[in-house]
Parts: sequence; C-alpha cells; structure tokens
Amino acid sequence: MKKCLLVTRFLLFLSLTSYSQDIEQQPDISLDDMLVNIDKKNLSTPFLYERVMPIAQLATFDSTKDTSDIKHFEQALNELYKSANQTEFISYKQLRKRYSPEDELNIVDIGLINADFNTLNYFEKDINKGALEFSNNTFTQINDKSAFLENHILLAAPLKQYAVGSSIIYKFHRDFVFEKTDTKKIQTLTVEFNDSQVKTLIPNGRLMQNAVLINYQESGYKTLTFTATYKNGSTKKAYGKLHVKVPSQLSSRTDGPLEESFTLTSSIPFQGYDETTPIYGELEYRIFYHTNNGNTLRTLLKPIVIIDGFDPLDKRRIQDGDSPKPANEYTSIEELMTYKDGLDDVQLIPLLRNLGYDVILVNHPTYVRGSKTIDGGADYIERNAMNHVTLYQHLNTTIFQNGSSEELVIVGPSMGG
Repeated sequence: MKKCLLVTRFLLFLSLTSYSQDIEQQPDISLDDMLVNIDKKNLSTPFLYERVMPIAQLATFDSTKDTSDIKHFEQALNELYKSANQTEFISYKQLRKRYSPEDELNIVDIGLINADFNTLNYFEKDINKGALEFSNNTFTQINDKSAFLENHILLAAPLKQYAVGSSIIYKFHRDFVFEKTDTKKIQTLTVEFNDSQVKTLIPNGRLMQNAVLINYQESGYKTLTFTATYKNGSTKKAYGKLHVKVPSQLSSRTDGPLEESFTLTSSIPFQGYDETTPIYGELEYRIFYHTNNGNTLRTLLKPIVIIDGFDPLDKRRIQDGDSPKPANEYTSIEELMTYKDGLDDVQLIPLLRNLGYDVILVNHPTYVRGSKTIDGGADYIERNAMNHVTLYQHLNTTIFQNGSSEELVIVGPSMGG
C-alpha cells in the first residue's frame, strides 16, 4: 500500500511543473501542505491547477488553435472540480448523468466552460523568473511577485463522440454551462456549425435554453466554432468537434469503381503455444486505387499499406458499413486516417490517392479454423506476421506484373507496427 501511495504522490509532484528532482517523496503531504508558508491573498480563484495531474493541459491550451471534444471536456471539467478541492463545478461522473439518452443518436448536448484559474508562479529551472522556491517539501516566497498566476480558459465541445443522422439536434442547457469568472463573463456567444450557419446561444448574458437543427450531407468530423464576447468588450474563440455519421453512407459496403476488397489466407502456418497443430492465418484488406491523372483502372502500381493495430474482437473494421455494430459504438480504420492542419481535419486517404498512391487498409478479422475461433485483432503476433509476409509477397508480385518498380511503403501502429 505504501508503494502505491508513493507512486501516486510522485505523479502529483511531476505535475507541479516538473519539481521531481528536488522534492522528497512523502506519501502523506498535499500541495496545500507544501504552501503552508505562502500568503494566499493572491489566490484569486478556488482553482489551483497544480492540485491535479494536468492531462487536459488547461494552462497551455490555446483555444484559438486547439480543439476540444467530449473526452477532453470531461477531463477538463474533472480537473477544475478537483483543483477546487471539489467545491466548484461537478465531476465527470456527475456530468454524464445529465447527458441525453445514449439511444438518441441524433441529439447532442453542448458543454461550455468559462473560468478563471490559478497556477503557481514557480519555475524550477530558473526560480528568479517566478516568486517561489521549493525545498524540503515546502514552498517559500523569494520576492515581491505574486505567488499565484491568473489564467483563463474558454472550452466548448459537443458532448457525444459520435452522432448518427442526417439531421443533428444540438441542445443548449444551463446544466452544461460552467462559468466562474470575475472579469470575463459572457455577454454573447455564437456558434458556427461547420456549414456556415451561425446561431446565437447567449444573446444578452443569458443562455437561451434552446435546440438547433443542423443538416449534414456527408459523414465526417465536424468542427464547431464558438465565439464569446465578454462584458468587458473582449472576444475569444473556442473549437469543439465530433464525428457525424450520415445513415445513407452506413449501408453495407459495395466497392466503388476504384476500390477492391480481398480476404487473404497465409501460405505460412503458425502453431501457438496453446495449440496442437499449425494454423494458417487470415487477414482482409481493401485497396483504394490512386486517383491522380484521371485514373479509372484498378491497377496496383504504388502501394502504401496501412495496418490496423491491437483490436480484440475486431471492433474496428476497415470502413463504416463493414461493422454490424451500431454506428455510435465503433470507429473504422478509415475514420482514423485523419490529421490536423491548423483547425482542419485532413482526410489522409484521399490525399494519398491524389498523390498517386494505392492505399491499402489491412484489418485482422475474427475467423474460424476447424473448431477454433481466431481473434485476429488480438492473435499471436507471429501468426499475423506470417499473414503479412504472404500479403507482401502477393503485392510485390502484382506490381511487378503490372510493370511497376515501386517498393512497398508500410505503416502500422501498435501490433501493426
């Protein structure tokens, strides 16, 4: 038990802007105990952020370029709640009790945090930049500067990871508004819904308990842009996102003119440590042929192979429509193929195809051999490796026959790596 407490305290100390080198680990001391000699008159808010592990990174979160979502919002709210010693706001568990029912797939609550909070004015590498020094598990004031810095955070996010429907209802209710500030109270708040439609949520300092219906034509990540005008005249933006799945795009997969699906059985068996005979493994893959120069042929010339990672029970399929699960319970491999360019989510597969690559997404499915069910997403890595040896031999033979001298480009996270 003592070792566990030591680890917990060590993690706390790491969060105190990397004090770990000069802090003696004491399992029974809190941050407030460390500040016993510090005048708290400049602690202007109930929130002292170093009381928590800063996973949401609120002290460095830049709402002009960083984007929040339901997971980040829950984490942020929980950290503020704990940083106030549970005297302000609510925990993420309490927040979840307020959500619209899970089976209302097209209804999305909107969460808003507008709060001032404090951080310690302490810099371990150059203590003269701040106001505090640390020794023997105690902070000491070293100059006339304030011991606490003031910060402000504006966060807004849709409180669903996925919404399903061509028409999404965004709901705004005071139960999801968490405001604690003396200087930046919101006078007006507008939101743009990734479709040029702008709605006013707070017109004159009071939240409109309302709902907004937004129609979407395509599935994909939607970024909502919130603009707050404070009573002091200043403004600030915040960005929140969710993934919208349009039902017409969730039907059973049929390959398009430049798409082709395959199931491959390995030519090299592997016998697991709990198995009595060698088993030939299996994988499935889909080719998205290149689209540059007006290509209209299913001809493999320049492959880039992207492999799924550890995925027990094959919950993550190649595309929407491949999975038998409800659309709000899974993420496809294709959906994960995005990256951030500023505030925009860029779809990687179309970009690669337009650059001349034939993109190959590989999934490790669940399949049956005799009386044994093989969970490919969590199978022996050796068997999955043999599956890929067979795949790459096949791909290299194919591109050679097609007159291409390109080498394979292979990308894989986790087990895929």
